[in-house]
Amino acid sequence: MPKLIVVLISWSTKAPLLIISLAVNVVSFMTKNVLTFPTPDVALSDMTTAADRLQKAYNNRLNGDEAKLEYDKATDALDVMLHNEALYVNGIAKGDSVIIAKAGYKVTSNVKVKKTVTAAPAAAVLETNAGGGLKITIEKVLNATSYLFVVFLGEVGSIIIGKNYVQPSLANAIVMPDAKLSERLSGITAGTNVTVIPFAKNSAGISPAGPSITVMVN
Repeated sequence: MPKLIVVLISWSTKAPLLIISLAVNVVSFMTKNVLTFPTPDVALSDMTTAADRLQKAYNNRLNGDEAKLEYDKATDALDVMLHNEALYVNGIAKGDSVIIAKAGYKVTSNVKVKKTVTAAPAAAVLETNAGGGLKITIEKVLNATSYLFVVFLGEVGSIIIGKNYVQPSLANAIVMPDAKLSERLSGITAGTNVTVIPFAKNSAGISPAGPSITVMVN
């Protein structure tokens, strides 16, 4: 099952005015919800003082090296406070987005599903006719977005399987890298034994090989 992830909103030290706004918001909300957050790790008065300090430093940041240094220090100080307070809120909320919101931190919820390679496909069905043609048909594989066929004309060799490619060991092999459920080949010499090995594909990579099947083309 996909896991619902609830996280505190992130912020960037490159956007100091947004940090100040977030700090003011956190102080306001936690003050209103003191019963939910009775003992903040960062005192709300200290958060307010740090926000005021950064606002003054931001306004003065272009007035020489000393002012720039104070601006950097004030930004870092408020950033640390917000992170420490976020850890406290997370500990109280235990992933509850409603409780997190009561602290003035916004939340984002994403369903994260780990991408996995599909299962190996079943053996293909091969049909041949008197004109050197071959039809390859395969059953749909769950979560596959396309298919890959390795077709050996005659001798069957080994196959190196990478995440997004296959490499047959013999030059007599044809690789069909983005195949559909049904594909056709033509111009095969009559009497040739053709072996088809199917794979399924999706964004996570290539599946294990499905069973091989061989037919003589007529």
